[in-house]
Amino acid sequence: MQPIVKPLSAWRRKLVFVVLLLAFLVSLPAFIFYAAGYRYDFSAQKPVFTVTGGLYILAEAPGSVIYINDTEVLNARNFRSASYIQGLPPGTSRIHVQSPGLHTWVKQLMIYPHIVTEVESFNLPLVTQARLVTQYQNQSGENVVFAKATPTPVFKVASTTPYFVATSSATTTLKANQEYVFLNNLNTLCWVLCNS
Repeated sequence: MQPIVKPLSAWRRKLVFVVLLLAFLVSLPAFIFYAAGYRYDFSAQKPVFTVTGGLYILAEAPGSVIYINDTEVLNARNFRSASYIQGLPPGTSRIHVQSPGLHTWVKQLMIYPHIVTEVESFNLPLVTQARLVTQYQNQSGENVVFAKATPTPVFKVASTTPYFVATSSATTTLKANQEYVFLNNLNTLCWVLCNS
């Protein structure tokens, strides 16, 4: 048995087209005003149209929380590692971006009407992070630091990659760190190019 398909009649197609065209034309001004930053304030005693701005905040730290004027932002649209916040009143606002283990980034920003302001937060770690690149590594791949035997850690003010403290200068059981060799060759090349 063949399926029976009946297309809409010509007058019904025209009717659907006209209804959709009218719906588009009626709603178009509302979409244009909304995209330009106009909002209808229902909460005011006398409801009026207000002009708003927006913020696009790049916060790459995991678990970042954004505050605007000491109020946590809950309705932000996330895009990659950034948050888009719309409908903000024009004027100066205090922005906080905080994340566990990082210093809080605080900035006074001007919110302009009809404009989205783009900013990037810069949160430094609470504990300085160091990445060691030493000349030698032990057999398990840890960087070897040559130091006298002391009860205090070698890097007491920084968080670092795992390392091994060697109290003797013997290197027969150690292997060369290829990253150190590469960086040393690069340094030598830069020195030769800069001095020629």
